[in-house]
Amino acid sequence: MRVAGAAVGGEGWIVGRDAELEGIERFLERRDVPRGLLIEGEAGIGKTTLLGEAARRGRERGWCVLSCSPTVPESGLSFAALGDLLAPVLTEVLPVLASPRKRALERALLIADSSDGALLDPRGIGLGVVDVLRLVAARSPVVVAIDDDQWLDPASAAALRFALPRLGDGALVLLAARRVDGSPTGLDVARAIGAERLEVLSVGELSLGAVGHLLRARSGGALTRPDVRRVHEASGGNPLFALEIAHSLRRHHSSLAGAPLELPATVQHVIRDRLAQLSAPAQRVALVTSALANARLEVVLRVASSGLEEAIDRDVLALDGNRVRFAHPLLASVAYADASAEERRLVHRELAEAVDDVEERGRQLAAAAVAPDPEVADAVDAAAARARARGAPQMAAPLAEQAVALTPAGDAQATFDRLLRAGEYAFAAGETDRARRLLGQADSAAPSRSARVSALMVTARLLYSADRDRDSTLRRTLERALAEAAGEPELEVLCRAALAALNRWSFDDAVRDAGAALARLSELDARGTEAEVRTLKAFAYACFYNGRGLNVELLQRAIELERELTQPHVQFRAASLLGELSERAGRFAVARPLIEASYQQALDEGDEASLPDRAAFLVELELCVGNWAAAEAFADECVEFASSSRQVVVHAIGEGRRAQVAAHTGREEVARASAQRSLALIPADRLPAELALSALGLLELSLGNLTAAQGHLITLDRLANRIGMREPAAWKYEGDLIEVLLGLGELDRARELLERLEQRGGVLGSAWSFAVAARSRGLCLAAEGEISAAFAALDEALASHEQLGMPFERARTMLALGRLHRRAKQRTDARAAFSAALNAFDHLGARIWAETTRGELGRLGGRTPAGNTLTPTEARVATLVASGHSNKAVAALLFVSVHTVEANLTRIYAKLGIHSRRELTQRLQMGSRKL
Repeated sequence: MRVAGAAVGGEGWIVGRDAELEGIERFLERRDVPRGLLIEGEAGIGKTTLLGEAARRGRERGWCVLSCSPTVPESGLSFAALGDLLAPVLTEVLPVLASPRKRALERALLIADSSDGALLDPRGIGLGVVDVLRLVAARSPVVVAIDDDQWLDPASAAALRFALPRLGDGALVLLAARRVDGSPTGLDVARAIGAERLEVLSVGELSLGAVGHLLRARSGGALTRPDVRRVHEASGGNPLFALEIAHSLRRHHSSLAGAPLELPATVQHVIRDRLAQLSAPAQRVALVTSALANARLEVVLRVASSGLEEAIDRDVLALDGNRVRFAHPLLASVAYADASAEERRLVHRELAEAVDDVEERGRQLAAAAVAPDPEVADAVDAAAARARARGAPQMAAPLAEQAVALTPAGDAQATFDRLLRAGEYAFAAGETDRARRLLGQADSAAPSRSARVSALMVTARLLYSADRDRDSTLRRTLERALAEAAGEPELEVLCRAALAALNRWSFDDAVRDAGAALARLSELDARGTEAEVRTLKAFAYACFYNGRGLNVELLQRAIELERELTQPHVQFRAASLLGELSERAGRFAVARPLIEASYQQALDEGDEASLPDRAAFLVELELCVGNWAAAEAFADECVEFASSSRQVVVHAIGEGRRAQVAAHTGREEVARASAQRSLALIPADRLPAELALSALGLLELSLGNLTAAQGHLITLDRLANRIGMREPAAWKYEGDLIEVLLGLGELDRARELLERLEQRGGVLGSAWSFAVAARSRGLCLAAEGEISAAFAALDEALASHEQLGMPFERARTMLALGRLHRRAKQRTDARAAFSAALNAFDHLGARIWAETTRGELGRLGGRTPAGNTLTPTEARVATLVASGHSNKAVAALLFVSVHTVEANLTRIYAKLGIHSRRELTQRLQMGSRKL
């Protein structure tokens, strides 16, 4: 997506305007001339950006673009806009104009002296403009682009209104951008170009995601997701206002959450005039409405009985069913900010009496309070709990923090409890830095050892996702908690379980701690408690990664018990863990509903802390089963969620997952860049560096750079051995390393690794371990010259693949089988195996592997399959996409899923060597389904 202007997300990129850009492209592709496009929207919405992009695309087509951008001061200067518009061509065309028309234009544009007092000739000026445009259009189509059409000076507007209808069939395209806020009309484009030849493109608000991309690009990633959400709500999705608010926020170095917006003067100036026109009663009703999170009509009227009708008539407020809302969100911010502190407190006190909702009452009491008050603190604390229960931790966190501030100094236990809850809410809201601060305060304010343990346990879960030096800081935090818990058996169990469940530095230690917790638990009367649930989860987790198998029964019991207890963050729930381990064990049918459900729960509950973690496991799942377009989309989500919530570890995971997807699809530059970003976040000797290392290992293997591949995969293997990672299906790299070692002639080392893989894989009995071990055995046997035994091993691998459901791994086995058939001079069987592998690689979009297989077929001689030819299904998808249909629309028309459309597009792009819908359209217009 390309850009300029307010909706910019970085130099040359437009954010969140795919539909508008597709509309512009369709307009430009039309053949009828003259024609016009009017881009309408409110001030700052991005009209200039889109107009500039349309003009740029015209230039790319070789068209002559004449443009002007009139301003308010220039609207009173005759022919100012016309002069700007024609300036690029005047020197060339003026000498060939007929004298009267040349003279009229020169006088109007102040090129010639007009001091003789003769009147300007409007008709001569208009005819001169006609001649200029016709002369230019004779060589190439002309684009007349007028930004902020409403400020076009009347003289220029009159000349254009005269000239444009007289061009006849001249090759002219008119582009205009205009506000829809009651500004002057400027050029009557419908009249100038003809209503039947005019398209209108209405530009609405940017989505939350688009505003987030825009702000991260322009704010250096400084805003959290809750900040972005509030900027989006306050700006109404207007990119200019969103950028202004974000820049003001950065200057004041503060967070938006829980505090009124401090709008920059540039934004306030745009809004304040409309509010100043209201009477005192209407201004009061505006203030009352701005002070409410949910402005129900009956509540507003209880506090402000008059002025509502006037505010509605003046387009400041509007009725939406039984709710009063502002015509634009920024009006609310200015109405609130312009009131005095005492006026605001008075309104909040009255509203606290008028509302009946627990959360709303707590908000009003907090805003009205001027000093600590135990009853008010209780009410605000209850409001925070209510907000968290309804899945709004971003609202709960500031309320809980306000409850702390309102708690009397002598109530240590209440202060601690509220600090701890505020920290948990902030973490769930994705405000990691804020959560860290609040949890640090809770630790310092803990009135007892058990309270301090609670604070440390919550802090540990934050460090698990967010601390670059996780291994050391997490271990110190949990060991300190364990020391604090000495003499408290149930607390000791909880600490031991946490040490096991969050351990990423030694799975041997994790098994030891989980086992100790389990043994201690049996001595206590703690069945059905949180201690039992955490211990069961920790033991199942540690044993799996330590190579002792997947204990589904333990996790099922934990799931049942957890339903009766307070639910932890989504990523730490028993069902989430069962989904994670099932996926890594290759039990995709079991894993999918669990992982998808946990992702949806994180969305529903507003658990921003868990979202990137859940997205990361969806990447792995979709990558394994062959839905690579979906895997890439979830990888992008993971990176976006984790970076905006400051979860450094999960950010590294997201970049590592993105690298893995790119390595599979053969996008070398993307894979390397993402892997390097991951390793910059987390050093290569700690988890989750395994993701970047495995991605680089696979990439180098696919490219034939075996020495480089060996370096990455040996580093990965050493990391696995150091931390006690003995479940081969978890990281799935041994098959790649064995293939690399064989390629380098290191048969003995390959055999040693194969024996280890077969031994460890047999414990869990995963289909992945069996399939990859059998393929690796076949490769080793082939290297030893045992051809018959190698065939048997590969046949065994293919049988395991039928249970596995990983099409990429099966295709690699078919490639190995084809090579073995060729070596045995079995050309027909080799061709069949290579063709099956090639079809699978092409279907997946594994470009490098497909080209390698195509080369193997070429070595057999005869006709090589044309890998750049589209299948009938791909051709239908390509045609529909090129005609402007969205992926969702194509899916509906072809009665397939959106994922199927995305997968087809991936293969189409790979076969045609293109990267965008626009390139696809151009290729199909060339009339070929081939390269």
